[in-house]
Parts: sequence; C-alpha cells; structure tokens
Amino acid sequence: MPWSSGVLRSVAVEHMNLLQPATILDIGAGAGTWQTWWRFGRWTAVEVFEPYIARFGLAERYAEIIVGDATVCDLGGPYDIAILGDVIEHVTDPFALVQRARQVARIVMVQAPVGYWPQGPEEGNPHECHLVTIEADQLRSWPGLDAMYVLDGIALAFYTGLLP
Repeated sequence: MPWSSGVLRSVAVEHMNLLQPATILDIGAGAGTWQTWWRFGRWTAVEVFEPYIARFGLAERYAEIIVGDATVCDLGGPYDIAILGDVIEHVTDPFALVQRARQVARIVMVQAPVGYWPQGPEEGNPHECHLVTIEADQLRSWPGLDAMYVLDGIALAFYTGLLP
C-alpha cells in the first residue's frame, strides 16, 4: 500500500512538533502520507515507483523528488530528520537502509509493521512486496534508539547516534 498506517500518528506528530525539523527526507514517500500529517519544513521525497509521483501529486507537495531505490541512490542531504514510514519491510536489509538514512540525517524515524504481514505487489507496484518480517526486538536492538512505541502491530522508533 502506498500509504502509512495512522495507528501511531498522534505520537509521531507530537515528536515532530517537539523536534521542529527544517529539512525532512521522506524515504518511500508513496502517497505522501507523512507530508500531509505536518506541513512545516522543506520536504524531499525518495520514491522508487515513478507512477506514484503523478498519481499522488508529489511534485506539488515536495520541494524535491529523488526517483530511485533508496538503498543505492544518492539521498542528498543533510537533513534534520529522515522518515522511513512503512518502508523497511520492503528491503532485504532493513538496518542497512536505516544506516544509509542516518548518514544524511541527524534523526531517523522508522515506522514498520511488526510480525508477519505478508504483502505482494499492490497498485501495480512490484516494490510493495514485503521482503522481510520486522520484529519489535529487532528494532530495539539497533544502536541509537531514543524512543520506541508499539501499538496494534505497528512500531514507531526514533534513532540518533547510529554511526560513530
């Protein structure tokens, strides 16, 4: 699905209101869900599935759009925060993607379904397949964890200091 779960929306918005980031990197922007939840700051989208850009009007909502695979493309930066909203389950090495985001952002926010959530291609997008199962303990074990919340099978985590 090209949008993120709203289960922990109020918690995410509360953190963003406290952080007041000026520059935001939205990795796996999809429908642009996160950008609609708070509209302050300069937003850059990374989207691997180019048809979503026109379908969801991303060019009108983001200052910049990077079309490419976030595991290998140039992410630009630096950013105050990188958001990986319901995206790490779509890559074979989730921690490597979080580390890449940390290289260009001071804070990394990760939202992911925890446990087994099978999903195949959706909306004509083969990148919507869930390639790995994410567990809460896995997210807790990654270095730099500042805060984590789990509700109704969705985890929301904030990381800093992932790299020396």
